[in-house]
Amino acid sequence: MGAVWSGVLALGQFDGVHLGHRAVVRAAAGLAGEVGGEAGALSFWPPAERVLRPESAPPLLATREQDERWLKEAGANAVRWWGFDAATAGLSGEEFLERLAEAYPGLRGVACGEDFSFGKGGAWGAGELQELGARLGWRVAVAEGVVHGGERISSTRIRAAVARGELEEARAMLGRSFAVSGRVVHGRAVGRTRGLPTANVEPLLGAEGVWPAPGVYAGRLRLEDGRAPWGGVFVPDRGDGRQAVYGGVMEIHLPGFSGDLYGAAVELRLGRRLRGFTAFGSEAEAAERIRRDLQEMEDEAGRIEAD
Repeated sequence: MGAVWSGVLALGQFDGVHLGHRAVVRAAAGLAGEVGGEAGALSFWPPAERVLRPESAPPLLATREQDERWLKEAGANAVRWWGFDAATAGLSGEEFLERLAEAYPGLRGVACGEDFSFGKGGAWGAGELQELGARLGWRVAVAEGVVHGGERISSTRIRAAVARGELEEARAMLGRSFAVSGRVVHGRAVGRTRGLPTANVEPLLGAEGVWPAPGVYAGRLRLEDGRAPWGGVFVPDRGDGRQAVYGGVMEIHLPGFSGDLYGAAVELRLGRRLRGFTAFGSEAEAAERIRRDLQEMEDEAGRIEAD
């Protein structure tokens, strides 16, 4: 997008691209069908809260690359990122929209969620966007929030569900399994000594990303070549002493899979949390329990999004 681009932009932060975000993109696509041009999405990077309140900013659900892919899958023909800094934070709502009009002179309309806010202090909302957008000659679409469990879906609710280990609840709000983008790194080779070798996935977001409750999960590993083998995922507690041992990685055992994955960029999709941690009396007992876990995980494998 740029000076030659023409169409409608979906506006928002879009962390995790949940079902509510998809509704905004659909609203942009519907409006583009009426006024002409393409449907696109514009988000902010870094997220506003990481600039305004870095000490209390919430963890992210996804990397920027994941969000961009999911926005395109939702119907955005193109995705652009607005660099958020102190100068942007100081703009009034009118000034921000004027800058937006200057950056995209072919802009014919915008879409947002009903809880969208912009301008200094977030003092301008969807109603002001409709009013000010009309002055700029734009059509404005406001998408209603998508409800799950009697409450509007939000990235905040999804983060909380993931942190509690309620991955099925998170999936219902995301519309797909919760996914961690990472890289396979060398581990301690403990699983190999038990006859259960694992791939150690280090999340790209590191401490900035949301961390699931510690425990054992069903999972799928999306590989660069498109394969998505299933397996059992061990998620340690990165807040206790084991952080120094595990280094903030998630381990996944892939039954029947062979190949060198070290250094590979992967996406780890987590399904149902099967159990918390258990103290075992011996290595043999631990290996036997893990094998039982894997049997249960096989039943879960088909339910986890692999694409």
